[in-house]
Amino acid sequence: MGEKSLFIIALIGAILGLFVLLVLSETADFKEITLGSIGGEKIGNDVKVFGTVASMRKSNQSIILTIVQPEELQVILFTGGKGNISFQPGDVVEVLGEIDEFNGKQQVFAQRIRVVR
Repeated sequence: MGEKSLFIIALIGAILGLFVLLVLSETADFKEITLGSIGGEKIGNDVKVFGTVASMRKSNQSIILTIVQPEELQVILFTGGKGNISFQPGDVVEVLGEIDEFNGKQQVFAQRIRVVR
């Protein structure tokens, strides 16, 4: 098998792999909940929540947002020290993430946060 054939096979495999990842990411099952009902959810469940940013703390590896709706919830986003990510108090955000618990309080480890207003 020649180099050209191997290159074409590798290229087709890469394109198919990207397509599969795109389909999987679009069909990820995030249950939309309110902050008031988060206490009824199991640790490890994937959820989608909306809220208004009340405060933001930044460290080298993460961002911790406090969002309100009117209940309050902490959202942790691990940045790995990359990017210039910033949120302002008053931003309305959509958070996709996993429920966890720390010191008896539920929080969300964000996979994605986006400003919607």
